[in-house]
Amino acid sequence: MQETLAAVTSGVLVPSNHWRAGEVIDAVAHVPEAAELREAYRELRGR
Repeated sequence: MQETLAAVTSGVLVPSNHWRAGEVIDAVAHVPEAAELREAYRELRGR
């Protein structure tokens, strides 16, 4: 999960790879600690 957060917040994740981050987020949706990751992904997708 931390690796995905690092990738999402790095600023170098290209749009064609957003789906990969989305898959990780879907897989950890039940984990309360994933809130920060979900928010970072929402911000990324809003760009």
